[in-house]
Amino acid sequence: MQLHYLFFTVILALCLLALPTPSFAGHGEHAVMPGTAKGKADPECCKDQSTNVYSTKGKIVSVEQGRINMYHEPVPALQWPAMTMPFSIEDASLLKGLKPGDPVRFDFRPTSPSPTIVDIEVVK
Repeated sequence: MQLHYLFFTVILALCLLALPTPSFAGHGEHAVMPGTAKGKADPECCKDQSTNVYSTKGKIVSVEQGRINMYHEPVPALQWPAMTMPFSIEDASLLKGLKPGDPVRFDFRPTSPSPTIVDIEVVK
């Protein structure tokens, strides 16, 4: 009878070991699960979960009709480093008064082929 319990226990242990577990290999002690904030919440870099809109700061490089090239700070929620890249504009009226060199705070959606700015304002 004890042999049956031992057999059952071994089979159960093997089944439990075969279950998939989340892997954070290569992330070290600073691993952050997707969808969680690392450290304190920073409103300048965090994702608004309900609308899929992200916020960050940057500096305008060039303004063209319907597009804007911008250097932006890192966006940790998307694992984007600081970089210069083109953005589309949701509403052309958002470009009014903007010029190269302006420091800005902006909200965007990570659309394809380029992210789309939904709100932008010059900051001092």
